[in-house]
Parts: sequence; C-alpha cells; structure tokens
Amino acid sequence: DRSKNKLSASIRPFWSNALRVGNFRAHFTPNERLELVDSAFQLCSGLTMISDIGSDSRSSSETIEEAFHRYQKSLEKVESLRDSVIMDLRRLERCERTINGKLQCIHLPEGLSNLNHICDEAENMFDEVRTIAKTLADNVKLGDIPEFHKMYDSILQSLIFDKCLIAFCKERKLLTFEVAASSLGVSTDHTVSFRLTLQDYLLGLLLLPAELPSSTFYARLAVNCVSNGNLELPLEIWNFIVCLDSCFRKLNFKNDKLRRRFDVMKYDVKTVEDLNDMQIFISWSLPGKVALHKLDLVD
Repeated sequence: DRSKNKLSASIRPFWSNALRVGNFRAHFTPNERLELVDSAFQLCSGLTMISDIGSDSRSSSETIEEAFHRYQKSLEKVESLRDSVIMDLRRLERCERTINGKLQCIHLPEGLSNLNHICDEAENMFDEVRTIAKTLADNVKLGDIPEFHKMYDSILQSLIFDKCLIAFCKERKLLTFEVAASSLGVSTDHTVSFRLTLQDYLLGLLLLPAELPSSTFYARLAVNCVSNGNLELPLEIWNFIVCLDSCFRKLNFKNDKLRRRFDVMKYDVKTVEDLNDMQIFISWSLPGKVALHKLDLVD
C-alpha cells in the first residue's frame, strides 16, 4: 500500500522529468524499486494493443508482449531473406568479375585479332547473369528488404559497362537503356524489386570513358591497332567518347552521384584529346573513313 500511494503521488513528476534516476531513487527504497519494476513488467504483459487508429479504434486481444514477439519474427524473416539474397548477389558479382577478366584479354598481344572471339566468350557468360537475375526477381518482392536496391546497384552498373563495352567492340554502337536491361534479364519496372534504374544505366555508361582512353585500355589497344595496321579503331574510340560526352552535357544533373561522376568525365575526354599526335596521324591516314560525331544506338 505504501508503494502504491507513493507511486500515485509521484507518477506525474516522475514522467514529467523523463524518468530521471535521481527522482526515482529519492522516492523509493531499493526493495520498493524492484517491486515497482516487477509490477510494471506484469502490467505491460497484460496491456492490449490498439488494432486501428481512428475514431472507431478498438482494442485488440493481442498484448504488447505478443505484438513485439510478432515484430521479432518479422525481423528474423527479413534477415533470413537478406542472407539468402546476399549469397545470390555474391554469385552475381563473381560472374561480373569473370566477364570483366575475359574482356581484359583484349590487351594481350593476340587480343586485337581475336577481338570478336573474346567478346563472344564474354557474351556467353551472361547466361548465368540472367539466371541469377530471374531468381532474385522471383524471390524478393517490392518492400521485402529495406533499401534492397543499394545492395546490388554497383553490380548492375559494372554489368552495364561490360555489356556496352562488348557492343562497342563488336558493332561500334551504344546499347539503349531498354536493350541493356533486356540483355541482362533485368526489368525496368519500378514496381519490381530487382530492377535496372536509369541512373544505374547512366552510371554504367560513365565507366566507359574512364576505361576506353586510360592506359589500361586505350593506349595499349591503340598501339596494338597501329602495330597491326588497324588505324580505324583508335579514331573510333576517340569519336565515341567525344559523342558520349556531348550527349551527357545535354542532361540536367542535380548535385548527386551522377553529377559527380560526370564531372570526372572531362578528365577522361582530356586524356583522349592529349593524344593529338596519334589522332593527327590517323586522320591523315584515313581521310573520310570514319564519320565523326555520330553515335549509333542498338535499339
């Protein structure tokens, strides 16, 4: 009774002071505090939840303890699904690395003469990519995993880069957003959980200028082209990057990841323009053989 009277008298200042430890200790002895905590736990275990929020709200038969037990099961279900998805995403990432490793064979001494063969072998590896993409789309529904898109966006960007690089090497064309998504077996529908967004597609394209003119691709490939008598490909690479830069400048970017990545593109373009001697040599060697400032699309 003494504890109940003290609890009734001190309940208002107790809560108004946000359960400060000093007030709690001042009003109750250690034994009384233990009794109050135990009573509060028993009281909460018997409280019911409100089933609806509104003018016609009714109390549910579910207790607070039962409700939080249900919440725990929901969290465990999400974590279990997340662990399963992580395994599939790791498989997808390994596929992308294998494809990219195959494309690096272009830099080998015999890579230029086997360019189409290397691209065909890399293209065949996308069968497993499409299989994994279908599995992810079927197993994960929209809203099942919070921020699911952040778990795989970088992988799709790298796959877009690989696909567009193959298309350039084989056909000297650029894959459109829809064709690129279809070739990966990924939907562009915003109601699908595993999907390709326009931003991911554009970020994947912006990886091309960083790869094509760099010392890891363009310079080595250009030297191999000249050594083997192929004087068209270096100029086509230069033409492709300049046209891509011109097209991206027509877009109105906000100050986000896409904008920051596009700002880096000017350095990639400058790298191409610094190769003036080779460009002049190729231009004089191939007058009129390459149409400049024209970017063909695969649609």
